[in-house]
Amino acid sequence: MNRLKQKRATERENKVRTRARLMETRQLIVQSQEYFSIIGKAVASVKNEKFLTTIRIMEELRKRPIASLKTRRFTNNFEAVIDKVVPYLNQRIIKKLEEMGNDFAIYLKMREKELGHALLMQVKESIKSQQASRASSIQRRDSIRKAPRESLVRLTSIDEPQTNIVAVTRNFNPIDFQPLMQIAKIYASKGDFGKFIELLKQSRRKILVNLALFEPTGVSSFTILLAEVVGFFLVQSQLESKFNLSTMDVLWKETLEILAPLTDRAFEVLERTNEFIEMKEEMRIFQWVLQKLGFAGQALALNDNLRRNFLRFAEKMTTDYLATVREDIFQDDFQHFVITSQEEMKKFTVKFQFTLPSSTELLSKKNQANFASVVLPFTRVVPNIVGIIENFVINAAEFMRGILDQNNLIFIQLDRFLYELTKLFSDFLYTPPGPNVLQLAQTMQNINYLQMSLSYFVTFLEGQTRTSFNRSLNSSKYFDELKVGAEEKIYDALKAKLSYFLSFYDEISWEPHVFRRGHHDFAEDLCDYLQGVFSTMRLISEDLIISLLYLALKYISEGIFGALSRAKTYNIIALAALDADIWFIYNSFVSYYRDGETALECFREIRQFLHLFLKGHVHDLIDESATRMRYAALSIPKLIPILDRYRKIVVPELPTVRKREVQAVIKRLKGGR
Repeated sequence: MNRLKQKRATERENKVRTRARLMETRQLIVQSQEYFSIIGKAVASVKNEKFLTTIRIMEELRKRPIASLKTRRFTNNFEAVIDKVVPYLNQRIIKKLEEMGNDFAIYLKMREKELGHALLMQVKESIKSQQASRASSIQRRDSIRKAPRESLVRLTSIDEPQTNIVAVTRNFNPIDFQPLMQIAKIYASKGDFGKFIELLKQSRRKILVNLALFEPTGVSSFTILLAEVVGFFLVQSQLESKFNLSTMDVLWKETLEILAPLTDRAFEVLERTNEFIEMKEEMRIFQWVLQKLGFAGQALALNDNLRRNFLRFAEKMTTDYLATVREDIFQDDFQHFVITSQEEMKKFTVKFQFTLPSSTELLSKKNQANFASVVLPFTRVVPNIVGIIENFVINAAEFMRGILDQNNLIFIQLDRFLYELTKLFSDFLYTPPGPNVLQLAQTMQNINYLQMSLSYFVTFLEGQTRTSFNRSLNSSKYFDELKVGAEEKIYDALKAKLSYFLSFYDEISWEPHVFRRGHHDFAEDLCDYLQGVFSTMRLISEDLIISLLYLALKYISEGIFGALSRAKTYNIIALAALDADIWFIYNSFVSYYRDGETALECFREIRQFLHLFLKGHVHDLIDESATRMRYAALSIPKLIPILDRYRKIVVPELPTVRKREVQAVIKRLKGGR
């Protein structure tokens, strides 16, 4: 009986246990169905790109107590399923977020280009409108004055574009930030909003890094780059306000670091002057837009870059312009410049600050304006160079216009250009075989008139920059040095030619036996040569003629006396011929001087020596007072060996100076009188 009772009790316990297991199994099935239903919903929401729903479901899945399941083996298996599903879902979400982010970045970059380009174009249109209005007002004013303006400010300059940046940007199609906001919400729902902000910052920096890879090929390509930068910061300002990024200053610093070398490379590839001006104007528009967007400090920081590239521009202009000037100088035909109108005459008198010299040739033929054509004392090289310098100043001022306190930099570059100009003339003067005497004289006159125009260049620069420069150009001293060098070259060339004529004195007979009145034939050839040179120079510079003539006559006098010093012997007939040469040369050129004393002074030493013999006053050398009064130019040590070579000859027409008399004088001179 007891055994039966025990058996029945066991059966009841088994039934209860079985019923509990069945209930637990049923509960597991229901719970697992719920879990798998949740997982299924999560997977479906990922496929449908309902990421917020997916994240909410995953959060619900985490909150369900898997550990409450009593069957550990089943729990472990279920947890393994969860461990695989959740990372899978997260991976799908992250991958999709990356795709959404990339798509939005592409969209944003396209809009940045559109916005930047549209804004810059609006500003340019405003500038064109202002320029057209300004040009019209200038024309009306000039028509009222009925007089041409001496110089006009270039209309391509930028003053202050009348463009309302806020109004312009408000009219643009708004940027659709919804995709980005959705991405932000997804990260926020995951508790990773900080990660979203960091990724957003990284993506914006990546855009700037890509800008650094840009290789500008000209003005148009660089304009595209600037438009992208403008668009970038238009968008960045909106991102800053939406997400409180506070990265604008950092991004601007990085942008400026990128723009500096890019701008340098952009200017390096330019070749034509107008391209430099256009590039600079693009930079100025860019600066102005930055200022209006609230980035005044960043805009001013670009001035350093513009100053640096102005020096590159000035170097480019200097090289190109001087190449043209060099060609003009070395290929000068040395034909004097002719003007044919009163208007031209006024311009040249202003530029060179001169009045027509009395020797200027007035051609008799009149033109239609009834103005005599005037031959000016310089060649076409001079007005050509002046025009080139004016273009240099105009382009330099145009480049630097709008960059504060930089006009002194233009002044310095102008001074440097003029210094390089003097080096070109110096090359012309000293490059073998070199110009002849007349070409040297004309070149010196050209240099002189260019130096006279230096004050005009300063005035012209003041008009272009609207700045007063209370100083003079340092290059003036280089023009002075150049003129001294040119005069020395002229004198050297004259001496070389005169030496040829003077060399004939070494070939004449210094002891002729027959007295013939008159000068040597080669003295006449010498005078003909000098007359030809100086008559041609009359249109160039009378002052230069007087200076060179004085030096030439001194050189002739020294040459004659030198030939006499080298003669082994000589007599009074030879001395009479020398005297005839001197008077012939003097009479040929005395008309160049207001008084004849200046010309005679050139022959002072040789004339005093000839006076000793031709007047029979050799014995006067013994008298110290007579020597000081009449023969002060003679050097006794130099005179003694010359006296010793004298040979007596009797000529009725000339004084007779005995050899004994000369020897007695020599003895007294050697003995200290």
